Amino acid sequence: MLWLYAACGAYLLSAISAVIDKTLLSSKIPVPALYAFYSGLLSVGVLLLAPFGFSFIGYGFVAIALCGGGLFLFSLLFAYMAIARWDISRVSPVVGAFSALFTFLFAYLFIGEILGAWHIIAFVLLVGGGLILSFRYKTFFAWDVFFLAVLSALFLAASFVLSRFVFDGVGFLNGFIWVRLGSFVWALLFLLFPSFWRLLKKSPGARSPSSLGFVVGNKIIGAVGFFILNFAISLGPLSLVNALKSVEYVLVFVLALSVGALTKNRFFVEDGRRWVVIQKVIGVVVVGVGIFILYIT
Repeated sequence: MLWLYAACGAYLLSAISAVIDKTLLSSKIPVPALYAFYSGLLSVGVLLLAPFGFSFIGYGFVAIALCGGGLFLFSLLFAYMAIARWDISRVSPVVGAFSALFTFLFAYLFIGEILGAWHIIAFVLLVGGGLILSFRYKTFFAWDVFFLAVLSALFLAASFVLSRFVFDGVGFLNGFIWVRLGSFVWALLFLLFPSFWRLLKKSPGARSPSSLGFVVGNKIIGAVGFFILNFAISLGPLSLVNALKSVEYVLVFVLALSVGALTKNRFFVEDGRRWVVIQKVIGVVVVGVGIFILYIT
């Protein structure tokens, strides 16, 4: 059950990072492309793990790892674009639910992962609970934001499956380093486009020491969570590890609610109507039952 504890811990750190992401996207770095660029650039910090197990893994695995890292970076880009336009507590569940569905499909097709009956029940509860949390009567989503969230989910699922393939082939730590380097390399490619340089020059706030300090601090939190998550991916059923992302958006809802109450920031204030609160509570309970089934089975 180590993979279950690791995944839940990873999603706790990811929830904290996601709420900080929303703060940065709403104020200090409002341009998602720049924020994704900085996130990818900071992936080079993974080389701090090199003394513990880093070596050349063959051209085939290197190509797969670089693709996995690139897909993860673009998943972040689409997610940031959606978060910048909509409530984080609604974007996160949609990304989580669809990435779980895509991962379930990809894991079955490409790595032959098959879940047992109880695990399928837990999977359905985790994904369903996330959808309950994200549902909004009459205005579930703006279609452009919904499309961005689904794209993010698709790229995230593909990244996870490629990462698992690399972990199985070359070991977790070495594979993880190469995948993260993939995100770094793809971030550097942003610099090849003159339009990106113009965007960077038009956003002086994104280059300020305070903004970069916030990004670095937040990315350290996110990096620790992501490392633990990938460790869970290397151990447990990929579909279930991804479905457990419901834990993250339950925590995002709680954290966003707390931040909104303390700061009165309109980006975090949640709808307090009774039926909305009941809906959220039902979603949390459904996710909790899914986790309990995983725990006892």
